[in-house]
Amino acid sequence: MENLKIALKGMGMGFADVIPGVSGGTIALILGIYSQFIEAIKSVNFRWIPGFAIWMASGFKSEKRDRFTGPITEIHWGFLIPLAIGIVFAFAIGSVIVPHLMDSFPAETAAFFVGLILASTIVPYRQMTSRGPQHLVIALVVAAITLVAVGTKTEPQVEWMEATSAESLILEDFMREHPTVWTAESTWCSALDTANEGLVTAVANDPEQPGVADHLNGLCAQLEGLHGDVPAQAALRDAENLGRKHDENPFNTVVVPAGTSVNIAQPAMWYIFLSGVIGICAMVLPGISGSFFLLVLGVYHFMLSSALKGTIYSLIDGQIPVESGGFVVVFCLGCLLGVLTFARIMSRLFDKYPSGTLAALVGMMLGSLRALWPWKIGEPHTGVENVMPTSETLMLPLLAMVVGFALVAALSIYDARKDSK
Repeated sequence: MENLKIALKGMGMGFADVIPGVSGGTIALILGIYSQFIEAIKSVNFRWIPGFAIWMASGFKSEKRDRFTGPITEIHWGFLIPLAIGIVFAFAIGSVIVPHLMDSFPAETAAFFVGLILASTIVPYRQMTSRGPQHLVIALVVAAITLVAVGTKTEPQVEWMEATSAESLILEDFMREHPTVWTAESTWCSALDTANEGLVTAVANDPEQPGVADHLNGLCAQLEGLHGDVPAQAALRDAENLGRKHDENPFNTVVVPAGTSVNIAQPAMWYIFLSGVIGICAMVLPGISGSFFLLVLGVYHFMLSSALKGTIYSLIDGQIPVESGGFVVVFCLGCLLGVLTFARIMSRLFDKYPSGTLAALVGMMLGSLRALWPWKIGEPHTGVENVMPTSETLMLPLLAMVVGFALVAALSIYDARKDSK
């Protein structure tokens, strides 16, 4: 039962880490396992590797066995294994659901995340043992720096390559097999800039898809023409012919004929590794979402919607995910390095400067809201900018924001009552 409880708490952390608004560290704080989580990570060591080599070289003599078993038993396996199982299970499920919501309801989902972040500031604030003017200054300075930093357009370092479809696939499945930083919509609309004219020509000449190419080109032209017109853009996105529901989006379901070459942009492997290091470090921070940093770095949709989802689908189909799996492995290696080093850094900061560190976290959370502003105009392939909402676009995102705020506030109230008892 104890292992089951830890696994369920790990699931809470895993779901939180998928959402660009709540940190797994925040959930660990609320569930009362944050200190245990940090200490368990700190217990991970690799001294058992040379110890095992020495034991093996001795012919597995009993007097040399302690060089291997000693470091191994120092690791908190009883906590880490069920926690990791819960995190991985929830992350796999959430990686399918959350990007789907972000594609289908972008403004509402972003507003929900904003509500989560606003309410999550309660957690590090309550943990502060002292709250003086210096802590307010720290929070304001960090908030200002973060506000400017997230406003800087961050694009992943990409490498262009040409991928060829061996069989006829819908564009969404093709992009899972060959992960790219672009959405299906951006991949098709880039044809207007000659990047993927071959794809458009192949679909236009496909007798199984009469008129599809002209229809999609028309939608691209309309979206391009509505750049800056928020109500009209929202109306077009809600229209039946574009279909904001993921499964109805014609850009996802257009069929790429067999033998068609498509130009795709993939992040450099070193950039994915660095993203893993940064993203997992944010997971350790209570209140800072690792997924949010992946959004800022421009690889959130790539890792979840393309690489991870493509890997899961390939494994389900009994295939080896060569391209998508490679990105997942490199990202996980970055996560491993980040979590082993950053847990020790955070432990020292919380020991020496607990209130100052937490004040900086509050400032970072508030400044980060600029990147998640729900009301935007433009398309990924042409650029996106924040705008003020209109009466037509205000209500639903505002309601989603209130729901997100209420959810985390309720968890924080529960945590406060538990502490008082």
